[in-house]
Amino acid sequence: MKEYNYIDAIIFSLFSKKLYRDVFRNWYGYAWGYLFLAVAIFLMADLFQFQSHIEKMVYQKGQYIVAQTPEFSIVNGRVKLESGVNPTIITDPQAPGPVLAVLDTSLTDPMLADSNAVVVVTSDKLMSKFLGQPRIRDFTKVEGRTFGKAEMKEYFQAVGEWYL
Repeated sequence: MKEYNYIDAIIFSLFSKKLYRDVFRNWYGYAWGYLFLAVAIFLMADLFQFQSHIEKMVYQKGQYIVAQTPEFSIVNGRVKLESGVNPTIITDPQAPGPVLAVLDTSLTDPMLADSNAVVVVTSDKLMSKFLGQPRIRDFTKVEGRTFGKAEMKEYFQAVGEWYL
């Protein structure tokens, strides 16, 4: 037998373990719907924050990255900057803060954890920080690819279409 009705469940769902036990044990088919609804409501604020963060990254910081990124190519797993400027540091001119990206083909194994850059491209790797965790992509299997402003712009447009 249910201890809580639907109206009580909305209020008690904020703090009551007993409610969740009651929902799980006694609400049968309604339990899954109620739990899904509760999780969806409580995740809305996080989803709006995530969406605004992605929008800022795509439409604001993306423009700075595209404007400052030199053309580079990856041939036989090695990165080559076409401009010859090494390292290339990409920053956000509007906000002093972390460096957005560093392209340094003279490095082989940089310490991304010690760097304040969000993305570091070396001679054979791309390292990025996502939610504070370092991620590494190896270029050794890439045989031939060239990246310029057009490809970077397409990338940010694709991210914008996918998430926004």
